[in-house]
Amino acid sequence: MSRRKRDRPESINAEWLLTLAADVNRRAVFNHSNPQTDKSNPMSQANTPQKPDKEFKAGKMSVAIWSRQEQAADGHTFTAFSIRAQKRYLDPATQEWKTADYLFADDLPRLILVTQEAYRYVALKENEQNNNVAA
Repeated sequence: MSRRKRDRPESINAEWLLTLAADVNRRAVFNHSNPQTDKSNPMSQANTPQKPDKEFKAGKMSVAIWSRQEQAADGHTFTAFSIRAQKRYLDPATQEWKTADYLFADDLPRLILVTQEAYRYVALKENEQNNNVAA
């Protein structure tokens, strides 16, 4: 069972999604290892960043999902998901695309949309994994 299942409400609402998105972004910043510097990551040897398993985009907002296999204390393996939510924008001064970690009120509907799709993707993958373990 996933570590986050106990925190899921019976129905998804905007407040819960925004809380989840903030939590996910915070975890992605502090808990996601850098594949270029992490010695235990085979991707670091190739100096190539790992691509996400899935990405959802709506306008300037995007959510990327990575997965990795972990081993629980009881010895069974499970898939853990890392999720990054971000907003991209074109800097008018430099004409370069940049990433922002702040949002305006009109960004929220798109954030909700991509976060909901990410939640659906992860929930289906967890359900698939649980069905494979039970079989």
